Amino acid sequence: MHRVNSVFAASSCYGNVDQGTMIAKIGEEFYREGYECGKKFYVRCIEGLNTTTCRGDGTNFVTVKIVGLCSSSECPSSSFSISLSKEAFNKIAYPGQRIIRAELEV
Repeated sequence: MHRVNSVFAASSCYGNVDQGTMIAKIGEEFYREGYECGKKFYVRCIEGLNTTTCRGDGTNFVTVKIVGLCSSSECPSSSFSISLSKEAFNKIAYPGQRIIRAELEV
């Protein structure tokens, strides 16, 4: 999972229509030609590179709306990747982190 800028450029799901700040993009392997657009995911930080990565000892969830497809630079992993807005990321992990392991629920 990657932290990204708080301002998303035009998204593959909604073009230039603002979808708020609690948003995310997903990797191509789960995008399914836009089928996931608009779905809500519940995301929880499990761990990061150090012991002080997750807020609330990993008990905090954030709800994000899928707004598009990650670029390969945003989601370089071959496993499931999700790119959170800065605001969403900062609800579950401390600033300064870039990649975390997370639990997802639809």
